[in-house]
This record gives sequence, C-alpha cells and structure tokens, in this order.
Amino acid sequence: PKPPSTVRSNSVAQAKAPQRAVNNATATFAAAHVEQTVHEATFLRFSNSNYFSAAALDAVDSSLGDLTRPAVLRHALRSRAYKREVILFSFNYCHTLMALNLILHLRKVGFEHFLPLTDGRATCEVLQRVVLTASGRDTPCFWSSWPTWHPGWEYWE
Repeated sequence: PKPPSTVRSNSVAQAKAPQRAVNNATATFAAAHVEQTVHEATFLRFSNSNYFSAAALDAVDSSLGDLTRPAVLRHALRSRAYKREVILFSFNYCHTLMALNLILHLRKVGFEHFLPLTDGRATCEVLQRVVLTASGRDTPCFWSSWPTWHPGWEYWE
C-alpha cells in the first residue's frame, strides 16, 4: 500500500485535472474569440476601401482554365474583376502554400478580385483542394499554355 501522503496528493492532483481542462478550454475559447474579433476589426477596416470586393464578387467561384483560350480569358476577367481591376499573381506547384497564404489574407481583408495564374491544370487542382481544405471555400485558378508554344520551351523542359 502507498503511504497516506502519496494517496492524498494523487487525489488532489486528480481533483485539479478537470479544473485544468476547464481552464485550458476557457483559454482556447478566449484566444479564438480574440482572433475572431481581430479578424472582424480588420475586415471592417478594409470594408471602407473602394476596392473591397467581397460583397460584390462570387466567393465560391471554382473556375479554372487555360487563359490562352479567348472565352476562358473573357470569363476570368468578367467574373474576377472589380472596378476594372484584378489582383493577378502567379505561382508554381512548389509555391502552392504561398499562394494559399495570399488567398487567405486577401479574403481576410475582403479583396475577392484576385486571379491566381499557375503553370498548369494539375497545380490549379492542387491549389483548389488546399484552399478548400484550409478555408472551406472554393477558389478560381487559371494557367496559360502559351509559353509551351515557344520553340525554346524544349530547352527548359
């Protein structure tokens, strides 16, 4: 049998365990609330911008396509432009997480008029899966096959 002092200290520790769990849960909730409050304040601060496009553009646009095709280019610009502006950024497969970071930050401040441009359909599909997993929202993504038409492309492949 254990000495009485050990039994007492174990039972005290066991009694404090639920309180620690409550304290941890409270701290986690408080941190999440602070983060949500900061997000809302940031969103509101940028909602006064002339280029706050979150309310005007479809945030569930999951378009993708080759911008070399005129119909795809027209659709991309019509569906993504806001006040004749589009935030164009390019990336390749190795930088998918940086593209994800940029998309999440643009959306956090209400700028939905972005157009990701990448090196091909496979990278677009990866980006769309990553964004959907991280945020629960779809994202558009486009590529251009035009560079592959250049005679020097074979050298770079």
